[in-house]
Amino acid sequence: MRGFEERRCETGAAKSGSPRVITFAELAALPPRATSEQRLERLPPESRNVQLFRDKSLELQQVANLKTRLVSSADQLPNLGSDTIYKYGDCYVDCRRRLTAGENLLISVIIEGSRVIGFAIATLTGDGSATIEIVDVDTSSRRSSELEAELELQNERFTVGVAHVLIDLIASELQGALLVDATTASSRYVFKSIGFVPQSGDKNPCHLQRPHAEG
Repeated sequence: MRGFEERRCETGAAKSGSPRVITFAELAALPPRATSEQRLERLPPESRNVQLFRDKSLELQQVANLKTRLVSSADQLPNLGSDTIYKYGDCYVDCRRRLTAGENLLISVIIEGSRVIGFAIATLTGDGSATIEIVDVDTSSRRSSELEAELELQNERFTVGVAHVLIDLIASELQGALLVDATTASSRYVFKSIGFVPQSGDKNPCHLQRPHAEG
């Protein structure tokens, strides 16, 4: 499996190339491509093997030699490297201030070598429940970079990546209800594949919950 530097170089090369412009006619002629979320939803409920996805998350950690950490105090929070790229890096940095101010946060962190390549931030409440605010993975460490483990269900291929590991870490640690507002198909796929379901009585398809710990 390729290391961070190899993945980063390939990601940079792909971005620096000149993409071919697709015409509207060509775009309209392309067949619709089902998302991973849609393909997962099409499976019979009894075939959605949550434990298999969790096992593959552990396999990915072992094969890629990823280290995991759960952080709940400011002095435990590792710094982000200057060579990693995040969408919500500022929110991670702000966790140090929030933790120092007494906010009850739980942050899962994935480390490859000396670099933080992914993090998830959860806010804990007094009733034992928690809300996952943010899950973010370095751009060179996402499933698209092939840092992933594969599995097959009902002749459908699925992949497990760093985001799966981050969420499963928090889900395994907390026993109360876990809530999330997953606004993209990609993020909903990750959450649903490891046991999250639509929130009861909520018509917003982005609002998911893990009602209780799964072991």
